[in-house]
Amino acid sequence: MLSPYKGQFKITQTQHSNHGGLDLVGLQDKSIYAIADGTVTFAGWENPNNKKQGFGLYCSIQSDNGNRIYYGHLSACNVKEGQRVTKSACIGVEGNTGRSTGSHLHIECRYNGDRNRRKFIADILGIPNAKGAVVEVAQQPTDTYTVKKGDTLSAIAKRYNTTIRELTLVNNLANPNLIYGGQVLKLPNDTAKTNPYPEPTRNISKGTVGNDVKWAQWALLNKGYSIGSAGIDGICGNDTLAAIKRFQSDVGLSADGICGKLTRAKLR
Repeated sequence: MLSPYKGQFKITQTQHSNHGGLDLVGLQDKSIYAIADGTVTFAGWENPNNKKQGFGLYCSIQSDNGNRIYYGHLSACNVKEGQRVTKSACIGVEGNTGRSTGSHLHIECRYNGDRNRRKFIADILGIPNAKGAVVEVAQQPTDTYTVKKGDTLSAIAKRYNTTIRELTLVNNLANPNLIYGGQVLKLPNDTAKTNPYPEPTRNISKGTVGNDVKWAQWALLNKGYSIGSAGIDGICGNDTLAAIKRFQSDVGLSADGICGKLTRAKLR
């Protein structure tokens, strides 16, 4: 079962021809968690000039399989457009914004964001499409850690006998200094060291932007090279450029700052 809540929640509205998803109410916790890994395609108000319109404050997260999940009527949103999030990351708080008559979460799935290609969200979650049903969520697995107020990444790393670098890589953290209470972090394991970004086919140089750069940044971090405080941000700025040059010099390549075929082969 997948769940946007921790603990019990109740289904208050089913999905049908006139309602594109499920309405859920958290009974023990109002925090909302991502049900899958993905990239945030929108985070904000449906209409900043009319906060009672539509989904109100919401976010949508696109998974690699094409499913785009919408989390509507939030009272707080913890993510931003373009951010990579992991399953069980705390992305917001249940609310009563938009077209809503009481605090709840509206969750629905559209294939590639197409409102004419909605999927049956109850099947994705593995719960009944039944109004009034109360769902019990199993305990959080032991391979994750929920950040508490005052936690630092260094303290968490020490507690679980790992490193800041490993935690940053496993969770695709853009900035390891910006963790927050309620955030769910994956703890490193033997399978967590695979680069989550597709290997680029073009050269990367200063000013290059996109997932190609994130692949290189992740790989550099995994090799132990600092890419600056911005972390894996998909921008080849001065810090990433310097890291590429240091790596090239260390492995005997020309330190030209261009991440081409030879440099990528060494970074694999």
